[in-house]
Amino acid sequence: MVSFDPQHVIPLLAAQLSTAWHQPLQPTDLHLHVTGPQSFQLWVLSAGQCHSYSVQYDNHFLYVDQQGQQQIFSLTVPEARPPQPLPTGDPRYAKLNGKLSQITLQVGQIVTKGTPLYVLTAMKMQMTYHAPASGTITQVFAQAGDTLNQGQMIFDWTEERFDDPISPEA
Repeated sequence: MVSFDPQHVIPLLAAQLSTAWHQPLQPTDLHLHVTGPQSFQLWVLSAGQCHSYSVQYDNHFLYVDQQGQQQIFSLTVPEARPPQPLPTGDPRYAKLNGKLSQITLQVGQIVTKGTPLYVLTAMKMQMTYHAPASGTITQVFAQAGDTLNQGQMIFDWTEERFDDPISPEA
């Protein structure tokens, strides 16, 4: 059974819901009530309205039921350190300092080789990065509009093979 710590989960869930729902949420916008050993009721205050969600969780994920549709969110946070040196061709990490102009990745999404992952704007150029192989998105750590530092982790996925170097499209 999972040890549930609301103080840890609320800020993480607020950040992930902000990304998934494309609206800014603060931890103070989320309120929860534990309803069972691995479940809780979540209330989200947004635009003056209160929305209620049933949530189940296990060791790694939160399963948020939104009107019969389930969304899955990760309970883990990436390590703060970027790898040194940066893996060649690994799109999980920002190649340059810049602004994340576009990202449409969601936890649980399956991507195939060549799928556009995100657009990074740096030095007045927009660069689109594509998946070098197929895989499933396991975590998303950034959202459109975020300013990224070189080496900052943007997302993670199950596929670890990055055989083909990626190059941005200008």
